[in-house]
Amino acid sequence: ILDISGKTARVIKFATDITSQKKLSLETTRVVDDLVVGLSALEAGDLTVQLTKQYEFGFSKLRDSFNNTTLTLIKILNEVKTNADALVNAAEEVSSTAGTLSQGASEQAASVEETTASLEEMGASIDQNAENAKQTDTIATKSAKEAKQGGDAVKKTVQAMKEIADKISIIEDIAYQ
Repeated sequence: ILDISGKTARVIKFATDITSQKKLSLETTRVVDDLVVGLSALEAGDLTVQLTKQYEFGFSKLRDSFNNTTLTLIKILNEVKTNADALVNAAEEVSSTAGTLSQGASEQAASVEETTASLEEMGASIDQNAENAKQTDTIATKSAKEAKQGGDAVKKTVQAMKEIADKISIIEDIAYQ
């Protein structure tokens, strides 16, 4: 304050209480430091990290949000792992089924080859029987009877081969799907 002549007569000091601002600043620093520690742990793969300190000035909401986020991440990762395991199991089952079908088709093909060889042998046997039939009348009658039975067997075998071939075709169609 100035006197009449304009010289300083008195000085008045004005001050503001900044105690609450200082507390807020310190609390903010503490919360940020704790969040940095927690986020660093998350970055390193530690999903078990939780902020446990009590905070003032509404920072408890931030702590709760951080903790809930880590719990949600754990749930999501567990679901992803469960789904990945299920997918691996399904792929293994498909692979196993494909292998079984392939093996079955191979076995059927081998069976058809064996049947074909048997038919060729039967044909040769029938030819031999016909030759022997010319030699004697008794043998001829017997051979003719056996030839007729052999012919019926061949017809049944051919019919069975056709059925087997149809089944193999179905199995191959399934295997290629």
